[in-house]
Amino acid sequence: MELRGISQESLLSIFEQLFKEGKLTARDLEHALKANPTSEIMRLTDLLHAMLCNQSHGQHPDSCDYYTEGQLDKTWERDVHKRWLGIAGRISSAYNISETDIQAINTATGPLIQVIMGMDPIKSDFCVQYVIRRMRDYLHRSVVDLPPIGDIIAGEGLEELLTQLSAEEASASSPQ
Repeated sequence: MELRGISQESLLSIFEQLFKEGKLTARDLEHALKANPTSEIMRLTDLLHAMLCNQSHGQHPDSCDYYTEGQLDKTWERDVHKRWLGIAGRISSAYNISETDIQAINTATGPLIQVIMGMDPIKSDFCVQYVIRRMRDYLHRSVVDLPPIGDIIAGEGLEELLTQLSAEEASASSPQ
């Protein structure tokens, strides 16, 4: 059976039936989406990594390898990208970010991310910080009683969420 020929409505009906019968779980679906991320999810992951990763990027031992992996074959099957895909999925679920939201974010930020991703890591870190500062400056001029920049970018409780996700990822990858 060729799945590409089946309508979205039929596929949705099939998934609903499999869920009802217990043959497919949300975790199964999450694993399938993680193994085959859409271009929107990949771009959201790039965006969230650029916004939230607080590790240095470069050639030293404690640096994040996200950009290095991005230049290799099978990028999205590599460890750091899989970790950030998980974080992006959990954040989008926790904050109820829809596919439409992701597409709007990607339309607005996609060209900028492509420019930044093409830079060396030190220059890209600087540019991301510059963009965030410009956004903050604009928002502070436009809105009264604006929350701190960390709350705007990350949302309330994101640090705790990221810590929890890191712990979950570590426990899920360790042998039982």
